[in-house]
Amino acid sequence: MKRLVMLVMLAAVAFSPAYADSLRPLELYGSFGVGTLLSGAQKTLGDTAILPRPDDYTSIIGMLGARAFLLDALGIEAFASLGEVTEQTNGYQPLTLYTSLMLGGGPALRWSIPFGRGSSLALVGGGGIAYTLPQIANDFSSLVASAGYQFYDTRGGMGWYARAGAAYYFNREWFIDIAGWYVAQAGEFSSGAQLNGDHILFLFGLGVSLL
Repeated sequence: MKRLVMLVMLAAVAFSPAYADSLRPLELYGSFGVGTLLSGAQKTLGDTAILPRPDDYTSIIGMLGARAFLLDALGIEAFASLGEVTEQTNGYQPLTLYTSLMLGGGPALRWSIPFGRGSSLALVGGGGIAYTLPQIANDFSSLVASAGYQFYDTRGGMGWYARAGAAYYFNREWFIDIAGWYVAQAGEFSSGAQLNGDHILFLFGLGVSLL
């Protein structure tokens, strides 16, 4: 998966048109999104500790980030996000299981197609490393402790992410974007037990281009 992301980035740079640098090189943005927890120890723990077994796990995330494009369509990005995972069981109130702080960054792509007066549509993508510090939510911790499970302090870990989507630029300054993210979070308990989780997220963002 990581090799595929890098090959796509190199191909986009090789075939990027001359007008790719017509957009401003620095971007600041904020995003909000929802998705689902697919697999990993985060899901396994929920399936094991909660009865009846949850029907679904919803991931919610808020993010702030920056991107700098110095070589036409290729740049770098960095972001910080806060998120939570909530379980849904038919007939029961949703329960928040985890919260997390994530810091990440890596190469970024922006392949633009200008149209209209000062407006552009761009295909965007990126991928890289993501350090995640997961925490057990208070309500979930109390629930599973009463069921005989013992939690310890959690520690962060280094995972990775990949994203792809599209952005629309208004007068080369303001932009909106929508992107799909795959995030492989890492983390563990101080005992060494894993607390990783694989998430698919769909984020909607608003940003500004500078310089």
